[in-house]
Amino acid sequence: MNVTADKLSYVDSDRKAVFSGKVLVRSEETTITADTVDVFLLARGTQSDAQAGSRLDHIDGKGDIQIQQPNRKASGSQLVYTASEQKIVLTGSENKRPSMFDAERGQITGDSLTFFTHDGRVLVGSGESSSDSHLNKDQDTSKK
Repeated sequence: MNVTADKLSYVDSDRKAVFSGKVLVRSEETTITADTVDVFLLARGTQSDAQAGSRLDHIDGKGDIQIQQPNRKASGSQLVYTASEQKIVLTGSENKRPSMFDAERGQITGDSLTFFTHDGRVLVGSGESSSDSHLNKDQDTSKK
């Protein structure tokens, strides 16, 4: 992951970098724009190699989130990328759910969209509350 922005602040004791203003996050096949992005690095001592100080743990994004991948565009208001799982979870706000346009499946909206960057799968999550339980339903939009 490569992150650029107008402003960067970093607190080494927290292993946290805060990017704001025209934030752009790029990986091999994914481009993300956001208002702000918090990048958390792995704690020191969690890896044996010399690069341990700069290994990504996770990213939290907020604001106007836009994700572009080949044949897909998605939008939402909150994002969490977990490096160990190579997974992006996109959620929305109370009034606006996250949505994605997929070239093969059209427009898709859910309570959450989970992108797996290592294999291109997307899970569409929707929850419904009832008096006794919370139901989760996932739709796999991968191209198998």
